[in-house]
Amino acid sequence: MMVVDDLTDELVLSFIQDSKHFRELEKDKKVSKITTTVLSEEGYLSVVYNAVITFSDETQFSFIIKRISVARYLKSFSLAEEKSNLELLANYHNRECQVYELLSKTSTVAPRLYAAKPAIDVSKDPGYILMESFVGRASVLGVFTATTDQHCLNVARQLGKLRAEVAAVPFEEYSDWNDPFRIDADMVQSLLDQHLQSLLDYDNELFAPLVEKLKPYANRNSYNYLLKTRAVELGVASLTHADLHGSNMIAKLQPDGTPSNEIVAFIDWQTSFCGNSLFDLARFLSFSDADTRRRVEQDALDEYYNTYLEFTKKPNPKFTREVCQELYDLGLLMEALEWQNLFGIVFQNFTCNNEKEKEAFKARMAVKARFTMEDGIQAIEKYNLKDRLANLQNGYQ
Repeated sequence: MMVVDDLTDELVLSFIQDSKHFRELEKDKKVSKITTTVLSEEGYLSVVYNAVITFSDETQFSFIIKRISVARYLKSFSLAEEKSNLELLANYHNRECQVYELLSKTSTVAPRLYAAKPAIDVSKDPGYILMESFVGRASVLGVFTATTDQHCLNVARQLGKLRAEVAAVPFEEYSDWNDPFRIDADMVQSLLDQHLQSLLDYDNELFAPLVEKLKPYANRNSYNYLLKTRAVELGVASLTHADLHGSNMIAKLQPDGTPSNEIVAFIDWQTSFCGNSLFDLARFLSFSDADTRRRVEQDALDEYYNTYLEFTKKPNPKFTREVCQELYDLGLLMEALEWQNLFGIVFQNFTCNNEKEKEAFKARMAVKARFTMEDGIQAIEKYNLKDRLANLQNGYQ
């Protein structure tokens, strides 16, 4: 019997037997072997496994198991278990369960859902999500991958299609979802406390003035406005992934085994919410090289908007191209705020023994941070955000 972490063969089989898809496939066959491997060696909230069930007739069924991890959560945010609110971790998992149930009603880019169990007490029963496996057919694009113009346009198209298809789902099913990471709980501040200094240590003369300009907006009042309130005011709120970068999307493999430009699935929906869906495009583009983002930005927005119009059955007249631009600009300002910590996070997770390569990589991340911060800051004046946000009373301290 194989045991990976606490996953015995019997436990894995008990999970998947809840799936109608598996039961139809299994029928009169007998299970002869179960193999489970860890796919996510690193992660903030969860552990992802690939499970392969081999039947007596040598046919196989593979699927992904995703379970939240208390140990990873505590380590990632420098928390002590006795002082931390593990209910937040359950909320992340349960939100992802909700999202996959919602997306199962669409044909958008998300893995097929086989079964899901919400978490109640994460320390005793963390629940699970079982979904389609792309192992051997596609791979995670990766946060360190230098994205191409075509990647950016393809992501924009998939996001526009997502917006159109989700509009067919009754809005009340998800309209009250807030961002569980930035708004329901201010985890951004925890990351800033850990990683902002890395950015300032790299080039204080360059980044200190930018940090100072962003400082008044590094709070939940601002995050809520940028990510939700404004979209609600405009009558254009929609499902938002909330953490869309290369490590949270899967690309089809080319014949040589490398990722192609074709995006087949968005994954890791645990911080999803209803609000400014253009934040997803802003986040993905901010992880691209700065020259790529600046070059492709307007074409990507056109691709997003035109794809939405192509696939929607009933266009929202309030969602104009001008509104699309405003929401993107607000999303980029949110990314300007987050690149204050993303610089340190990304570099911390970059493993390389070649010091010259590490130096060049860090410089590339600094350029991304600089131009995202500079471009995001422009939205403050463009949309008179200083006065708008000063007048907001959202109740967050």
